[in-house]
Amino acid sequence: MTKVKICGLKDVTAVRSACDAGADLVGFVFAESRRQVTTFQARKLVQEVPPEIAKVGVFLDPSIEELTDICRQVPLDLLQIHGRIPQAPLPHPVIHGVNVGKMQLDLPVLAATDFLLLDAPMAEYGGGSGVAFDWQRFSADSLPQKQLFIAGGLNLDNIQSAITHFKPYGVDVSSGVETNGHKDPAKIRAFIQQAKNL
Repeated sequence: MTKVKICGLKDVTAVRSACDAGADLVGFVFAESRRQVTTFQARKLVQEVPPEIAKVGVFLDPSIEELTDICRQVPLDLLQIHGRIPQAPLPHPVIHGVNVGKMQLDLPVLAATDFLLLDAPMAEYGGGSGVAFDWQRFSADSLPQKQLFIAGGLNLDNIQSAITHFKPYGVDVSSGVETNGHKDPAKIRAFIQQAKNL
């Protein structure tokens, strides 16, 4: 069954909504973003997450010092890194976030990380734009499906199509479960149900 990651969580209500609805992973953004959380905020929020749900820290071009410092203060399980990955031993497994845009993916290299996340082209910040990329550019058979997350513009209307096309290990949603810029508990629950009821 496809794993579901609810990303960009900033408050206790959103974290509880994601966990109660059956999320497999929850994401906390440390990169510059309107969903960015401080180390202090994240430390409080992860206390609401049951041990069976993975806690993911999201970063853009982090230094090893930044990663080490945050992981020392916040008990994360995975690091989602967009941009450059430090060439040093990392404290947790890595989801390598790639904004596909016009670039050609060097899949053998990317597959060497623990997980690969395909995201839409960058928007104002380093994260996705909330718009889906051209899925037809990618054949599912050419991708490391057991390591693959799909993100970028996913919502209730297209999540089943995305899973059918990519057959990924997991899907990652943020703006697609928001109303007026805030996480919507009803949309979170409906999204997870759609993703897991294929």
